[in-house]
Amino acid sequence: MKDRKRLFTFPRGLVRFVVVSYLICFRYIRFTRLVYVGQIGTRFLEALFVDSVWLHRLWHCHRIPSRSFFIRGRQFHVCARCTGLIVGLILSPAFFWFRANAAPFFVAFLLANAIDSTTQFIGLRASENWLRMILGSALGLTFVPALLAVVT
Repeated sequence: MKDRKRLFTFPRGLVRFVVVSYLICFRYIRFTRLVYVGQIGTRFLEALFVDSVWLHRLWHCHRIPSRSFFIRGRQFHVCARCTGLIVGLILSPAFFWFRANAAPFFVAFLLANAIDSTTQFIGLRASENWLRMILGSALGLTFVPALLAVVT
């Protein structure tokens, strides 16, 4: 049985070329899917924070360019902290199960935001947009569960 001759053999280079080409195409397809999902996310953010006239009219914010995010060269209608607060408020229903312990966290994040704002206003340090976004998101995430804990 060892002497059995193969009817057709693939050259090693061809097999390697096909396998490598398949892997490159598969990775390219995965990458393009991620880019497409990223484009959908970008368009959603742009529709929510840049093109929304209602957000601009209902959410009063200072809109200082150095404290706001930009997408495709266009400024958000709200600053980084308010962006985080809005995102946190939108995602806060996922934390309703946490409402029994939410009040202390809400107070802690409220104090963290107050300290960040005050130290920046006084000029002790410069706050970054990512920090404003995180603190605003944390405050928004805990606001509704804490409110429910206090009301119920």
